[in-house]
Amino acid sequence: MPDDLKNTDNVSKKILEDAQQEANKIINEARFKAKKILEDARQKSSNELKEAQAEARNLYERVFELEVSKVKAELKHKILIEKIRIIDSILKKTIEAVKSERSGVYENSVKDAFKKLDIKEAEYQLGNKENLMTDQKIRMIAPEITLQKSKELPDFDSGIKIIAGKKEFRFSAEELIEAEIDDIRITLSRFIFGEE
Repeated sequence: MPDDLKNTDNVSKKILEDAQQEANKIINEARFKAKKILEDARQKSSNELKEAQAEARNLYERVFELEVSKVKAELKHKILIEKIRIIDSILKKTIEAVKSERSGVYENSVKDAFKKLDIKEAEYQLGNKENLMTDQKIRMIAPEITLQKSKELPDFDSGIKIIAGKKEFRFSAEELIEAEIDDIRITLSRFIFGEE
């Protein structure tokens, strides 16, 4: 092989080697860049996943807390309703006991009320449906007051009306209870359920 040809062949080989090296260099750089892009994408994806998981966990905890609070509120409401039902049941029985002739509570309350009136004589009326007080009981309760049954018909169903001149006073078991019902309810609630 002549030298020129050999030189040409060497130059060609050198060009091809240089081209191959350049191609390998470009390929390696491309691989490095691709690897870097994939690593960055994985890192970004991992970070986004962690952020999404943290946000999901935070949202879950908030929803969970809201649901727990809702259930607690519903339970407290049910407990309150049951407490009210118990108190109302006890109050109903108490009212029935006060209204019964056996208890004497109503009679004693009327007697105390008569003492506070500070009157010597008066007329009285019994309600159309009054069944706890009678003419005889009224005179026994207030023997120090001269009482006459009014000739006018009563315009009320229960209780007693005392008419002393232009003054009128009315007593009934219902009014006695209603005047104290809120205090009774609070006292009863504290007694049964304690301070909450």
